[in-house]
Amino acid sequence: MDGLSLYKFFRCCNEAFGSGANAGAGANANANAGANANANAGANAGAQVNSLLLWNDAIYLNLYKKEVHSLAFTFGSGRASLSFVSDTFSSKQVGIFENLRGGIVEGFSTHGHDRIGFIDICKRRPSGKLQRFRLVFEIVGAMSNFFILDGETGRILYNLNQRNMDASRSIGVSHVYQPFSSNKSMTLSHYHTASEAVADAPEDSSAPVAEAYFSSLEGFSKPLVREAVALVELYGYGLALEYILHEINTGTDFYAQDSTLLPFTRYACGVDGVANGSKLPPENVVASESAYLAYNFLSPEMGAYLQSLTPRETTLRISVASSIRKGLKKYTKLCKGLRTELDNASNYEKYRQEADLLKMNLHTVRGHGVYNLTKYTPEGVETGIRYTYNSDLHVHDYMKRLYHRAGRLERGIPVIQERLNLMESYVKFYEEQEHYCETAPYGELLYMRSNVLLLGKKGDEPNAKNSKGKHKHNKHGSGGAKGRKKLDARLKHEGFYRFEIDGVLCMLGKNSRGNHELLREALPHDHWVHAKGIPSAHGIIRWSNDNTNNHNQEKLDTLIHTMARLVAHYTKTTNKQVEIDYTIRKNVRNVKGAPMGFVTYKGFKTIAVNKMNSNEVEQIIGNTNNKQTG
Repeated sequence: MDGLSLYKFFRCCNEAFGSGANAGAGANANANAGANANANAGANAGAQVNSLLLWNDAIYLNLYKKEVHSLAFTFGSGRASLSFVSDTFSSKQVGIFENLRGGIVEGFSTHGHDRIGFIDICKRRPSGKLQRFRLVFEIVGAMSNFFILDGETGRILYNLNQRNMDASRSIGVSHVYQPFSSNKSMTLSHYHTASEAVADAPEDSSAPVAEAYFSSLEGFSKPLVREAVALVELYGYGLALEYILHEINTGTDFYAQDSTLLPFTRYACGVDGVANGSKLPPENVVASESAYLAYNFLSPEMGAYLQSLTPRETTLRISVASSIRKGLKKYTKLCKGLRTELDNASNYEKYRQEADLLKMNLHTVRGHGVYNLTKYTPEGVETGIRYTYNSDLHVHDYMKRLYHRAGRLERGIPVIQERLNLMESYVKFYEEQEHYCETAPYGELLYMRSNVLLLGKKGDEPNAKNSKGKHKHNKHGSGGAKGRKKLDARLKHEGFYRFEIDGVLCMLGKNSRGNHELLREALPHDHWVHAKGIPSAHGIIRWSNDNTNNHNQEKLDTLIHTMARLVAHYTKTTNKQVEIDYTIRKNVRNVKGAPMGFVTYKGFKTIAVNKMNSNEVEQIIGNTNNKQTG
């Protein structure tokens, strides 16, 4: 959403939902301006705040004025936007800032034509004192953010994330909010009439000059610059600027054109249209029913159109993939640091040998200096060992320190190694999640997000356990225990596929959760299949001691080969051949404390197979999506 669209949208919202004192006052109203205590009642009162909700990568502000209107701020992808939607989501999630409930909207405003919008809200406390809040929407693509401020002091009470468009400011809670710096040198918000704007416009109306002029104006994105240049070529700066200012200052429609929502368009403008706001196509442009679609700012259809530009599943996939990359980066860095620590700890013998040498020569070393020392070993005596003593400590104390360091490093090796193994399992977990994220359906994406996927919060490791040995559930993920139960019920039948190959039951995990469930489902003598050294689905062939008499070894080998090709299909490797390990289920073990689906195994064999193509996969498991799964 560009700056001019935000300005126009908030101006319309201010006229529709602002208090009587603010309605029509313009989008740049002061933060503390607005209704007094008596203006909150009556016909000119602002809309009442029913709730402020966070759900599915969007914030919903539910307002009531004659009827409920839900203002949605979507931020989960690179195309952040504000629009009204039909669903209030009131039953989906709890509010993120309950103090706003029952407040009255004083007004909507913007920071000039930049991509920062404000909503000022006041609420009377039981004591009778008015409390003011300010909602801040920064709509800057992937760096979009949302804040709740104290309306009196401007201090930040809540921030959605740590995405900061301007590194020179602080956006932490309790800091005074500062808008990010603009990268444009000029703005149309300073002009009250088109004639004032034309006076500062260049005389040359050629396309390159016009493009440079509009590109320097605040709020003009590249699509808007193209539309403005086309208007200048048709009508000149005078009529073009008059139409643009007319649309953003008095218009209420937005125009869907070329997968973009614009506050004005050449197709909705004409010489007559500048004066009366009608939508006559310009004389030099061919009118077309498909050139644009007009949406009223309050229309839920406009919100549906914006959501269609980035489908909910795509938005969620982008969000989950971003979290996975953060987790992968975090634990890869931790592994690197632990390997360095392990290398240092492995040198403990060097400190012990130095301490032994000093112990044998306590009578010789008296302080700073270079000494020729003697070393006594079972093989004999070694003399003339050159040693430089630089410590300020007494030689006896320094020797004790060396022994202590050597012992501490030696004792730390198994601890560091255990921690390194755990962190490496987390890295493999994220590599596996990255693999599944590319093709996971919407329901599985919700589950992946509900498992936190390591957003950097302490204790949020995948499959982490508390002091009682029970798995932790992240309070930021799916709305607490109640939300987790609902989510688990919705995904009960999505963990893995069940299908048959030559009459034999086989299973294939869809994700790490499904892989984990497979291990509980499998019998001890079932055959387990997995790609060697890379993330892949887990495969199970139901082959127990009870039915070995009915299936010969040749058929088993064929089944393993088929399952191996199927598992190879669900890997990210681009190699033509993939190495696949297989063993019986009782040789596979979950690792305590490791992420869900992470295992160790023994007694395995390895075969190299070609990946199964999509048609073959479709024939085997393509029709099982709606059948019984674990």
